[in-house]
Amino acid sequence: YDNPPNVKSGTRVFSLDLTAFPTATVTLRACAWQGNPQAGLRGCSALVRVIRDDVPPEVKTPFPSLFEFARTRTPEIGASLFDAGAGIDEAATLLFVDGVEAASGVVRTAERVSFVPAEPMSQGQHRALVVAFDRAGNRGELEWTFFVDTEPPPLEHVFPLPGQYLDTNRPAFLVRFEDVVAGTDPASVRLILNQVELTELTAIGDREAYLELPEGVVLAEGPQTLQVALADRA
Repeated sequence: YDNPPNVKSGTRVFSLDLTAFPTATVTLRACAWQGNPQAGLRGCSALVRVIRDDVPPEVKTPFPSLFEFARTRTPEIGASLFDAGAGIDEAATLLFVDGVEAASGVVRTAERVSFVPAEPMSQGQHRALVVAFDRAGNRGELEWTFFVDTEPPPLEHVFPLPGQYLDTNRPAFLVRFEDVVAGTDPASVRLILNQVELTELTAIGDREAYLELPEGVVLAEGPQTLQVALADRA
């Protein structure tokens, strides 16, 4: 670069094209000569380190993880952060839950961002978004879905109804269940009649279980006790 003639002092602005350099640290030094450079009269600046970084930061390892069922209504929400170039700009990291920015209570570091809701979250599906910036201004983000499920699947005794009187000693039994969040695990369904497990004789589907007593089995007069146990996929 040439300095204008007869200019002994002042500030000059130079533009450098660093596209030929890979993402890495570039060291610069500015030198100025007085008169003919061959005379050796010059002054040089201190070394200046410039990091060329056009790679966005990584946002990964979300928690709760993708499609995870959180067993608490105040789960810790966040993700891990990484940037091999200029480094994460901690103060610029943003976290959104169901489209609303978490403005307070967010913990930001160079390695992760996290947030615990102050109020219990609703049951069901939720979406989270983390947006991170490095010190070079590059943006990286990650959006994912998780679920909050802290309630057992609802159970309905269709027949016989609790407390119902029957005119037969060989009734059939029908129960229905449906968990709209995680779904019921059919393998977990158990039917116990008067302390005798009859699960192997029960037709079990995704939303109901039906039991017919085996041939020759009759119930004695009086109260009968049917126990149903089941769990959801969470």
